[in-house]
Amino acid sequence: MDSVFWLIPLIFAIAALVYVSRSGLIRPQLGPGLSAFKKMDFLLTEAERSFYEVLQRAVGEELIVFPKVRLADLVWLPKGTAGRQALLNRVLSKHVDFVICARSSLTPSLQWNWMTRATPERAAASGMKW
Repeated sequence: MDSVFWLIPLIFAIAALVYVSRSGLIRPQLGPGLSAFKKMDFLLTEAERSFYEVLQRAVGEELIVFPKVRLADLVWLPKGTAGRQALLNRVLSKHVDFVICARSSLTPSLQWNWMTRATPERAAASGMKW
């Protein structure tokens, strides 16, 4: 019987939290300058989306395609690497258009940055020299 008494206030507290969160009474604080950002309407352009769908069908059921993955999420540098910070700075703001991973383990199998290499100008503009 004692365990029921704490359940009633808990249910009211959860109901109050749901009401407050859905009503918009509490707005998250974004910090200075961040409120200027607006949500993008689409993650991929029409051409990228079309290619993504073809690529996803082509890789089959054992693989999965992830669009727009940060390069820094695909590579790492051991501590103590000479010039580590300079090397990290080169990849922090870069991304690859598509990464193909094994569906079972999400292990990256292949990265393909198709738009950056589409023309010599884009390849030069990407600035990635390995």
